[in-house]
Amino acid sequence: MEVRRKKRRFVKVLLIVFLSLVFLAALYLGFRGYQITNERVIVFQNGANYGYEQAILQVMNLSIQCQPFPIFVGNYSVDLIAIDCLQG
Repeated sequence: MEVRRKKRRFVKVLLIVFLSLVFLAALYLGFRGYQITNERVIVFQNGANYGYEQAILQVMNLSIQCQPFPIFVGNYSVDLIAIDCLQG
């Protein structure tokens, strides 16, 4: 009888250790997945910010030439010119 109890106890302990390891592995993989997704979002945001900055710089460079230039969004367009050019 005593051997059976020890065997059952050993199996229970082994099962608890195994389930704990599975839980920790799942927790780690979930956190790592979140971390990778978060890094991708940051890279995407940095790329978008760089694109916005480059677009503004291009508009600024075109505006100092004192010539009207069009900007487009879809089917909508507007001609822009720097205000300093109009007051000269």
